[in-house]
Amino acid sequence: MVTSGLAFGIDAIAHKACLKHHLPTVGVVAHGLDSIYPIEHIGLSREMQTNGGVLSEYFSGTKPDKGNFPTRNRIVAGMADATLIIETDLKGGSIITGEIAYSYNRDLLCVPGRISDSKSNGCNFLIKSLKGQMVTCADDIANCMGWGLPKIAKPLQRQLFIELNEDEEVIVSLLKQHEKLHIDEFYTKSFLNSSELASSLLSLEMQNIIQIMPGKIVSLLD
Repeated sequence: MVTSGLAFGIDAIAHKACLKHHLPTVGVVAHGLDSIYPIEHIGLSREMQTNGGVLSEYFSGTKPDKGNFPTRNRIVAGMADATLIIETDLKGGSIITGEIAYSYNRDLLCVPGRISDSKSNGCNFLIKSLKGQMVTCADDIANCMGWGLPKIAKPLQRQLFIELNEDEEVIVSLLKQHEKLHIDEFYTKSFLNSSELASSLLSLEMQNIIQIMPGKIVSLLD
């Protein structure tokens, strides 16, 4: 699913591409659902309701005031496993969304640009500061998200001589139930703190029990 802000430019392009290829897409708006801003996207918003929809936290009658947009961006970042920024200056809605996604420990993907182009300053800054991962093609995004990666056969010896501590047992049990989980999901499902979770995941990975794929997706080795 593609989530965006239903704005002009790349937002609208992404939503239209989803509709063309029958993929779910959601627009998060900064006003009440009794209106659509920009008004030119009324038709697009109606089409999106056939496979996705339009979402708002604001009551009907709320106008698209300037201060609503940065607040809205936290929902866009929170709904997505990864945030992709195509262009942004050092100030603006896109870089705000990117910073929020980074604070949520979500993958942040940035398309680099010319250093002389102000519209690329934000992406270049996020990459340089190691917050954003540089992507230059669709394959980079697919690899980051772990789409279509071949499964790795797990060693038979691991099945015969496995010894796990209590925290590791919790993680393995969850993966047997859910097949694969994002790292963030372990915090709520395992009730382990960050240091316990990090230590256990590292230990399981070293024992060839789990694999941590791009996109921070964890699964058992087959």
